[in-house]
Amino acid sequence: MAIPATHREGSIVRRARMKMGVRIAFVIVAVTVVSYLRIVTNLKEQALGQLRSYVTERGQRERIIFALAEDQHAILKAALLERLAAMNDEDPVEAFSRLFVQYDDGVTRNRPEVFDGTRQACVYIGMSLTIDADVRRRVLAFSELCNQYGPAWRSLFQDTYISSPDNIMVLYWPEAPTWCEDATADLEVHTQEYGWAADVEHDPARESVWTGVFYDHVAHTWMISCETPVDIDGRHIATIGHDITLNELLDRAIDDHPPGAYNIVFREDGRLIAHHNLMDALQARQGRLDIRSAENPHLSSIYRHVTQRPSGEVVIPHKAFREYLAIAQIEGPDWYFVTVYPEASVTARAIGTARLILLLGLVSLLIEVAILSRILRRDIAQPLAAFVLATDHLTSDKPAVALNVTRNDELGRLGRSFARMQAAVRARINDLKDEVGRRETAEAAAVAKTDILEREIRERRRVEEQLRQSEASFRSLVANIPGAVYRCADDAHWTVHFISDGIEPMTGYPASDFVGNRVRSYAGIIHPDDREAVAQAVHVATERGEAFEIEYRILDATGAVRWVFERGRGTAVQKNGLRFIEGVFFDVTERRQAEESLLRSEQRLKRTEAIAHLGSWELDPIANKLTWSDEVYRILGLEPQAFGGSYEAFLECVHPDDRAAVDMAYSTSIREGRDTYEITHRVVRKNTGEIRYVHEKCHHVRDANGQIVRSLGMVLDITQRVQIEELMIQNEKMLSVGGLAAGMAHEINNPLAGILQSLQVVMDCVSPEFPVNRETAAQCGISIEAIRRYMEQRQIFMLLDGARTSGLRAARIVENMLSFSRPGSSGRIPHDVRALLDKAVELAASDYDLKKKFDFRHIEIVREYSPDTPEIPCEATKIQQVILNLLRNGAEAMTTRRDHDHATPSRFVLRTKREEDMVRIEIEDNGPGMSEEVRKRALEPFFTTKEVGVGTGLGLSISYFIITEHHKGTMTVESTPGQGTKFIMRLPISDTTRRA
Repeated sequence: MAIPATHREGSIVRRARMKMGVRIAFVIVAVTVVSYLRIVTNLKEQALGQLRSYVTERGQRERIIFALAEDQHAILKAALLERLAAMNDEDPVEAFSRLFVQYDDGVTRNRPEVFDGTRQACVYIGMSLTIDADVRRRVLAFSELCNQYGPAWRSLFQDTYISSPDNIMVLYWPEAPTWCEDATADLEVHTQEYGWAADVEHDPARESVWTGVFYDHVAHTWMISCETPVDIDGRHIATIGHDITLNELLDRAIDDHPPGAYNIVFREDGRLIAHHNLMDALQARQGRLDIRSAENPHLSSIYRHVTQRPSGEVVIPHKAFREYLAIAQIEGPDWYFVTVYPEASVTARAIGTARLILLLGLVSLLIEVAILSRILRRDIAQPLAAFVLATDHLTSDKPAVALNVTRNDELGRLGRSFARMQAAVRARINDLKDEVGRRETAEAAAVAKTDILEREIRERRRVEEQLRQSEASFRSLVANIPGAVYRCADDAHWTVHFISDGIEPMTGYPASDFVGNRVRSYAGIIHPDDREAVAQAVHVATERGEAFEIEYRILDATGAVRWVFERGRGTAVQKNGLRFIEGVFFDVTERRQAEESLLRSEQRLKRTEAIAHLGSWELDPIANKLTWSDEVYRILGLEPQAFGGSYEAFLECVHPDDRAAVDMAYSTSIREGRDTYEITHRVVRKNTGEIRYVHEKCHHVRDANGQIVRSLGMVLDITQRVQIEELMIQNEKMLSVGGLAAGMAHEINNPLAGILQSLQVVMDCVSPEFPVNRETAAQCGISIEAIRRYMEQRQIFMLLDGARTSGLRAARIVENMLSFSRPGSSGRIPHDVRALLDKAVELAASDYDLKKKFDFRHIEIVREYSPDTPEIPCEATKIQQVILNLLRNGAEAMTTRRDHDHATPSRFVLRTKREEDMVRIEIEDNGPGMSEEVRKRALEPFFTTKEVGVGTGLGLSISYFIITEHHKGTMTVESTPGQGTKFIMRLPISDTTRRA
């Protein structure tokens, strides 16, 4: 029977829809507000954290060139003092006059006939300066050092110069070769900023100082100068200077900034360095634009906030202009690098996100109200209307209304009860109708029973209303949980009895798919790699009657992997054991991703420290607790568990000769209240005893009372840099020795040629083949034959032959020295590798190292040359350098073996043969050999088994580079301890093979 529409749209549906709609709307608005506030906070923290990292990294990166300039000044200053000390009191008049001359304007400059400004430093000596021995010594020292160091530093600095307070300027600047010639006679060096910046008045600390920024119209670039004073016995004798180009730095400062932000660079005294809107004004004022007098309120406010900020603060708010200021201080020139970041960049993204959340909430409200209306009409309003209609028909003659008795909920049970009651009432009414005449007295009882029945119906309606409200409250509670609530059977498939709608946002599947496992089971969407572990965890907990908490992965409707957190417990029914499992799911994908991102960031930091050989540490001076990063442990050769974690334990790692200086640097900074200090010293690796060089820098953190509560520092492994510096010095020595050897060879050649020619003339003068010899002997009353017999009996011919043989051998040695000392050409021409091997052996045979006590002439040479060995295109001197290096190393190794085994003579085996399109060259010795670990690292740069100071570890790596890079060949090592070492080189036969 159809139910009237007025019953289907009764007041219950309207009231429920109105109440639920208002509540959901309130929840959506509240969630939107909370989300907006939370997003603003998160975005602000994230943006400021990124800003802090950005400006800190920029400050560290930009200060490198300034630190490098100060380091180079220290080197040049030491060299200048050493050079002046070496000159002592000599007066180099001749050397000075050969290079410099006084011009017509009274200024002394370089002689034009010997001066080339593109390769040499120019000299300017003011006309008012009296040139005496001291001036001549200083000018020569200034000029020599500028010529020596200026070209080496050209890639880093614009120029290199040394000036003095008494109006001397020595300048190496290839781009301005006529600078000194163009300088007028009225030039006073001490009146220029680069001249007075380092004098006693402006630099009482006598340390390196920096000038202001200026625009150089010769180089067309922004520049800054580093000035370092040089004093002897309290007298200011010179100022060392570098000009550094700043175009790239200023371009980075203006163009490289976070989105929506911009950068400013200014000096501590208010002098502006870089600003994206003021570079033209800065250039117009020659780099002298003072922020404090620029009539720019915004820029002046930024300057005050930066210079007056609390110590250690990196990011500070600039409330007057609704922005943030991120600050990094560039040491050296005392610059502030400031990034200005507007607050609007943070709030704009948060407002957009809040709008999206509000829109989605409104859409969800409409959908929820529609679904709620449909459920109320279908599941509550219609069944109640049927009950009302059935009740109306119950006491009338109208046919009975069929109620839904198949439902499993409270309305179904009420329907079945009402149906039984309806049947009983109908039967009773029929009985009453049959006996109405006979039992009039029973009418009152029947009416009474009808009243009881009506009261029972009203009670049932009240229970139904309470049940509906309870169910609505439960659904509302479940809907507001940020996850999914479930109840399932404790069976093999975890058959779901109930699961809330919160499962759909997590998995992409509606809750109805899981109920009764109709479409899919929840176990089926668990990641295959996690299913067994999840099942085991749930089983163990339910068997023990305990709650369980697990995290695992699932696959959503798109196939993507998501992480969920599940908490549940088994529920027992009487004594029948566990029947159900009830619990809740939460989506924790974002948290897991954040954790993984943090882990990756930590790993990247560790890799960065390892690559840069830069570690960090933190010391709590009160608790004496010291914490190191992993890279510090690696630098010091320690395992974390082997370190005591205290300041005293750290000092144990410092080289004993440097320990007092390191302790003094730290304690002095504490005692004098300095915020930072830095020091370079040596450490001794505990695991190997190896000595390493490190550079440390420390910054102290203070509390509100100004007390030091924490010390933060970094440790930079500079061993390789020190080794390179030592190698550069050694290379300079070798170049000098090579030049000396070449000069000596040239000088020896002339008298040697005369000796050999004279010996030949003597032999010709006693030869009977020349008639003039016979005639001259006859005039002297003797025959030429008698003269020859006398010479033979006195063994004069043998002595002459010996002298001639020795002279020829000396000539070959000189020829080899000249050939090896000549610079090699970049072109490759065909050479016989067998001849190159023999020539290198001859050159090595003239080498006797007194310190290492080996004489190459006592080493047996075995040649196993294949007759079909072809010529190869190569640079002969470089290949000879490789062969000579291998022969020297082998000779040293065999000398070490011979100290323990005198019976076995030292021997080299040299082999050549053709292998397809390559020539194979082998150099084998019978020395002590290498271990497998040493063999694998033998060709690495700076690896050496020699004592510190004996070898650089670069000989074999340079040889490897010459063979593989210059000649596109291969080089390998084979060695067995106690059985010698074999170096194998393969070189291409043709240029085509080499290029391929």
